[in-house]
Amino acid sequence: MKRQDGAVLAYTAILLPVFIGFIALGFDIASWHIDKRRTQTMADSAAVAGALAHFRNGEEESGDPDNCSSGPSIFNAAKEAAERNNFDTGLGQTLTINCPPLSGAEIGNEMAVEAIVTTPLPLILSALLTTSDKTAASRAVATAGIGEGCLYALNPSESGAITVAGTADVILGCGVIANSSDSNAITINGAACLTATTISAAGGVSGDCVSPVPVVKVSQADPLGALPEPEVSGCDFNSRTQISGHNDATLSPGVYCNDINITTNGTVTFEPGIYILDSAGLNIGAQATVVGDNVMFYMVNTSNANNFDISGGADVTFTAPDSGMYQGIFFFESRNDSGANHGFSGGSSMDINGIIYAPNGDISYTGGSSSVDANTFIIADTITFTGNSFMSNLDPEGNLITFNPFLIKSRLVE
Repeated sequence: MKRQDGAVLAYTAILLPVFIGFIALGFDIASWHIDKRRTQTMADSAAVAGALAHFRNGEEESGDPDNCSSGPSIFNAAKEAAERNNFDTGLGQTLTINCPPLSGAEIGNEMAVEAIVTTPLPLILSALLTTSDKTAASRAVATAGIGEGCLYALNPSESGAITVAGTADVILGCGVIANSSDSNAITINGAACLTATTISAAGGVSGDCVSPVPVVKVSQADPLGALPEPEVSGCDFNSRTQISGHNDATLSPGVYCNDINITTNGTVTFEPGIYILDSAGLNIGAQATVVGDNVMFYMVNTSNANNFDISGGADVTFTAPDSGMYQGIFFFESRNDSGANHGFSGGSSMDINGIIYAPNGDISYTGGSSSVDANTFIIADTITFTGNSFMSNLDPEGNLITFNPFLIKSRLVE
């Protein structure tokens, strides 16, 4: 019988390099999968950050709406986000930003940002078999925006959390959202009408003059729920601020620990800044003309005895801050308060450019109040339009001051 020891040894010698090659390749492929996942995370974060930067100021900065990636803030924001996920050009990694995307479902979408990250793949054991460079590429596409809604009622169970009654006519260039689970969460009564881009409620919608057809069983969290509240310390103004007769006046920002009452037929100007109303209200009436740019009102320790009220034929024009943490916030009622009734009524005309935020408060437009060209965003516990109040062009997309950083959301679409 012939011995086969030598044959086994020969076969082993021949096949051993193949076995080693498979083991080496398997080891490296596993490593490459890990690197690929890391690269995808870099691309995802870069696309999201780039989309946020583009939504805020991409076209303005680049001056070229067909090539928003030429704006350095977009690329820098994307690169910083990728670096937080271990992107490192020193390791030979590259980042490319395309806006609009050059491929995929969002190709040509000027509001979408495409991020492509490449990284060299290490040849650990497979270098024994090849010297060819290997590279992994990951791609992501994101968009950003403030959503369709600009009229939010946060109350979880109230009937008529959003109510439009009497002859009120509400025409909105955005969406309406009621978080109430009540079957009449949004109620349209009498000859009133509600027109918006979308209408949705966690519960139901009742009424005839409503467009488009509402979507039910839908709710959303408070879009400004993470916004920090301003710090309050001491009082700058202890006495009641009363402006009446035919007097003009100029008011300064600070902490007001007593009411501001404006009943003059003159003009009152609010200087830029934050007006903190601590156990105090703001009441504007008579035929007053009231103006203020870069102004925010923060109310704390509120009650219906010291609410925010505009009435009596007043002509009011306010613009919220256009930068900083409170960018776009015109009115902010503390979440720690039980909430008050804040009214806009009595033939007053309002051009309020900014966000009215009263998470526990009630906002009402009644009795001939109107707001026609304002870019206003309302988030409140309940919202009511009654009488012959009229509102039109409530459209947060129309003005950059409403782009509060806590309100803008970015999402991956590819």
